[in-house]
Amino acid sequence: MKNLLVLATTLILLFTSCNQSDDMNISDYVDHWEINTTFKTFENSTLDIDTVENEYKIAEGHNQVFIVTTEKNPVFKEGKELTDLYSTKSLLIELDTLDNLVTPENPSNSRLFQQLIAFSPDYGINPLDKEEKITFTRNNKNVWTIESDIYDFVFRGQLDFSTEQSWTNTINDY
Repeated sequence: MKNLLVLATTLILLFTSCNQSDDMNISDYVDHWEINTTFKTFENSTLDIDTVENEYKIAEGHNQVFIVTTEKNPVFKEGKELTDLYSTKSLLIELDTLDNLVTPENPSNSRLFQQLIAFSPDYGINPLDKEEKITFTRNNKNVWTIESDIYDFVFRGQLDFSTEQSWTNTINDY
């Protein structure tokens, strides 16, 4: 009987909350978004992934590691601050030195992950979905060509792993 009362109360709350209109519009609170995209390359490295703690480390190894992180920071209108809108998405890529062509569908010996830090059910570090559109093609020992059509990570270019590099692009999306 007690379980039925809890279930009935839950259903009543669920149905009454579904009937309420939610007039909140995010544009009433956010002036614009500051989007920072950081690219990092690491030579002679490997990824140490901890999916339980949702953390990763760059460790010494024999492969090449590529990290792309996109941070979306809301810039709020004065007096209109909200919480839980900040998000960070990262591609965590370890390219094996024996591979020549790497895709999510055929990673060969390489490892491809995506990390999401946001108020989302997809939170954490997970293998990159096989349906994602990203291709790494080796040009020589240290240079790879990358073509990515992944949402939040659309770019094309060459990566040189002969030295460790880091660069950041910032845009304001109004």
